[in-house]
Amino acid sequence: MQLTHNRGNGFPFNEGGRPHREQARVPRLSVHHSDFTLRGFSPQPSLGREDRRSDARPHDHARTFAETGFVRRF
Repeated sequence: MQLTHNRGNGFPFNEGGRPHREQARVPRLSVHHSDFTLRGFSPQPSLGREDRRSDARPHDHARTFAETGFVRRF
């Protein structure tokens, strides 16, 4: 899980130049089993969800994502 807390200049998204506050949570689940291979590479699928909360409206969002990587043992 990845957690971030950012504070910075809010211009141009916060009125009055208030400091920008942002918090993100990114949990991710990955699976890897080296006995299953495709041409010598093991697939490593992962699922995750990013939940970003911000007082600057354009930065406030949530998304679900999937990724696939391939791992090879040497």
